[in-house]
Amino acid sequence: MVDSGVRVQAALRCGWAELQEDHEEKAERLVKEELARRKWAEEDLAGKPKTHRDKAGIALRLRRESTMTLAWIAGRLQMGSVNTLKNTLRLANSRDLPLHKISSGKPKSENSPNPAPPATA
Repeated sequence: MVDSGVRVQAALRCGWAELQEDHEEKAERLVKEELARRKWAEEDLAGKPKTHRDKAGIALRLRRESTMTLAWIAGRLQMGSVNTLKNTLRLANSRDLPLHKISSGKPKSENSPNPAPPATA
């Protein structure tokens, strides 16, 4: 005879798999809504920079309205690594730097390897 605890655990695992599937379906629906709202095709995700402002907006909505992991979101939106996504979300929340133009957080003139020499009189 099967222990009732084993049956409960098996039932919970089955329910968990269905619940996880429901969450992923919801996240996919959110992505499709956001792509349609932006008039993007699925292929546009690959063509846009990893830190594109619109990708950040979609990722923020997914974090707010779904239970998907950062790894899932980064992969689904083709945003690179989880760390890239975290930094992009942090910058999107701070609203102080333009996204998809960020390299080291410094102004562009500080990033240039050969800054222009100072003008002489």
